[in-house]
Amino acid sequence: MKPASLLQFRDWSSLHADLAWVYKGSVPDEFRKRHCPSDFLGAWLVLEGSVRVSQRHREVCAAPGDWLIMAQNEGYQEFSEGAQILSIRYCAEWPDRKPFFELGLPLIMRGADHPELELRAQELRVAVEKVLPPVPTELQGQSVNLSSFIAVRAKFWEWFGELYEALSGRGISPTRVGIQDERVSQMVHYLDHLELSERVRESDLARLAGLSTAYFVRLFRDEVGVTPKRYFDERRRDACRRLLGAADIPIKEISYNLGFTRLSDFSAWFSDEHGVSPRKYRELEQARGD
Repeated sequence: MKPASLLQFRDWSSLHADLAWVYKGSVPDEFRKRHCPSDFLGAWLVLEGSVRVSQRHREVCAAPGDWLIMAQNEGYQEFSEGAQILSIRYCAEWPDRKPFFELGLPLIMRGADHPELELRAQELRVAVEKVLPPVPTELQGQSVNLSSFIAVRAKFWEWFGELYEALSGRGISPTRVGIQDERVSQMVHYLDHLELSERVRESDLARLAGLSTAYFVRLFRDEVGVTPKRYFDERRRDACRRLLGAADIPIKEISYNLGFTRLSDFSAWFSDEHGVSPRKYRELEQARGD
């Protein structure tokens, strides 16, 4: 397996890395004491007060001037009253859903040891606040023009690069599960860039790969761990959960954006996987944050 620091350009392009939000200010009351979501990574620079996080049977505490780098796992967070932070929520994972950063987290780093990390974070915050309000808002459901998207994405990758360097310097190595077959790699890239409202037919993917449907599905599952249809469906479900976490996005709009023409079909699709309706899931997520 190739080391994670030296991959083909196409391999790096298969990394899912997206900004969820960036926020600087007082910790809202609804976020002070709550369970940590398991579908995002987080990085907090503590400006005032303190924060305690428990994840993976490990507890860490951050004071002013500390960066707290979270794991992509469920846990519990507790901020002191009046705490102020610079917060960046993001996702970073490979096509098989393996987090880019995994072992060694959560972790505390002194901000003074990594001044470039704060500088890039502040630049990212400024880029976001030029187009969105300065509150912890789920970015994925917001409307922006192309130039704003490019500006925010560029600043995010600059910050992410600094985070990678900082964690690597502390022995936190990124994970990598390799896809060895070129045809599967190309189809993963294709599915990663397909609109979530599209429908995936494995026979169409097999034809693009130049293989029979049965052989292609088996090869894809062996390389990635799931079938092509399931892989794309997981992309849709991940997006759905994140959008449902944003209380200001109507459920009907989420349904439409994911390719459903009838709300009842969307609800049945979601309930089959999660055991509750989209509305009930949103209510439960909001209750967990209270």
